[in-house]
Amino acid sequence: MNLLFNPSEYIKPLSPIEKKKLVRDIVRMARLGCKYMYEVREAAGLLHISYDEIQTLLHYYKLDAILVMSAIRIPWWSLCEYILDPADDIDYMFGSYLKSLPQKNAGGNP
Repeated sequence: MNLLFNPSEYIKPLSPIEKKKLVRDIVRMARLGCKYMYEVREAAGLLHISYDEIQTLLHYYKLDAILVMSAIRIPWWSLCEYILDPADDIDYMFGSYLKSLPQKNAGGNP
């Protein structure tokens, strides 16, 4: 039986333990002065996301980026902030709160 999508091709997301270890490694590299900026493909590999997904994150300003000469670089603090930031949960909760508010009629009559 041929499958449309091969499950082995999908990248497993980072677990909470892997996130903490990755942040610790990124901060350690920055403190030692070894690595401050990451290439887009390198950051995608670290975050376990595809190149298209990281381009989308950059496009929607979820990750900071710096243009150095003609290459896009992602600073270490932006990677750590994205890994640790629960902003998606906050956005979801805020949207749920807004939906729960009573709506006014457009005609002005209650």
